[in-house]
Amino acid sequence: ALGRLLFEDERYSSAEAVFRQLVEIQEKPKESLLELGKVLKIQGQLQPALDAFFRAAVFDPADAEPFFQAGLLLLDARKPAKAKEQFRRVLKTNSKYPLVHFQIGQAELMMNRPKAAIEQAQKEKRLNPNLSAAHILSAQAYSKMKQYDLCAREYQRAIKIRSQGADVYVKAASCYRHGGNFDSAES
Repeated sequence: ALGRLLFEDERYSSAEAVFRQLVEIQEKPKESLLELGKVLKIQGQLQPALDAFFRAAVFDPADAEPFFQAGLLLLDARKPAKAKEQFRRVLKTNSKYPLVHFQIGQAELMMNRPKAAIEQAQKEKRLNPNLSAAHILSAQAYSKMKQYDLCAREYQRAIKIRSQGADVYVKAASCYRHGGNFDSAES
């Protein structure tokens, strides 16, 4: 609890020290290793963070969280193929893990595979129909494919599901504009 409080207060080096102590004294420090990995990731220590996530996975191979966190870290490090491998491990462990298809789709977009990203977005929509992230992923993929009407439609669906920040409205307007629908873009 102390480590998490320090993490929330953005006192990362102090949180790191607490989690490192816990790793040393606990018999099965899976949770402490996960938290340590998150702290190290925020501090930009990517390889030590990745090591912490993989060490956490050893203590409970049935838990998909360490693999998911490793995948997120690899996406942040701009290593989409390696991230996708970790997300596939998540699917083997738990085929209904929230947002894993979305993250695979993000990796596909980074590898310039918009059609594969749309397929992953469709899977995420089926599993989590009330999340807007899959619609935003689809919109980004359609934009890369220059299918601007479909892009705008997906952004509108995301906005209907959950109020979005101004960034999504600007992106939707851009899709409308590129698609030649200037009135909708202006509104």
